[in-house]
Amino acid sequence: MPQEFLLEMMELREEADAAQGDIPSTVALRAEANRRRGDAIERIASVFDAASDGSISPDAAQAVRTELNVVRAFDRMLEQLEREAGGG
Repeated sequence: MPQEFLLEMMELREEADAAQGDIPSTVALRAEANRRRGDAIERIASVFDAASDGSISPDAAQAVRTELNVVRAFDRMLEQLEREAGGG
């Protein structure tokens, strides 16, 4: 994962920790996480859409792997927010 993304995720997770009990902040963080997760899924889909012959280059495969890690990071953040809201 790019260092910049990891730092950004740390900041978002700190915001999530600080938002405990603050419903408007939690709702905003969930919306941001869902939006960013969706963006990553769209980027993954575009790689496969561009693979007209059904194969992708090693660079494209690495890009997909990175985006899958982004999705996973936002999944974890959403799980944390859900747990802290008492939903899981």
